[in-house]
Amino acid sequence: MARRVYLINPLNFIASGEHSLQAQYYRIRVGASDADTSLSVAMTLALKLQNAGFPVDYALVWDQPHSEADYPGEVLSWIDSICQ
Repeated sequence: MARRVYLINPLNFIASGEHSLQAQYYRIRVGASDADTSLSVAMTLALKLQNAGFPVDYALVWDQPHSEADYPGEVLSWIDSICQ
């Protein structure tokens, strides 16, 4: 069971030397009214990625729930910015 718990935690694999298996860019949006998880979970992930040298676009979206934590059109602009 301990091995399974270890394997499901992504924080164990960030900066583990397996960079070729990880995304190069990260965009994390968290709704301030999220009832599914704490905003500190996403913040911890963002900080771990940043400390490992990955570019992270993190934002807390005010008064939005989990599945709506984004502003219209922003993700397309972000994709354009990293593809140039």
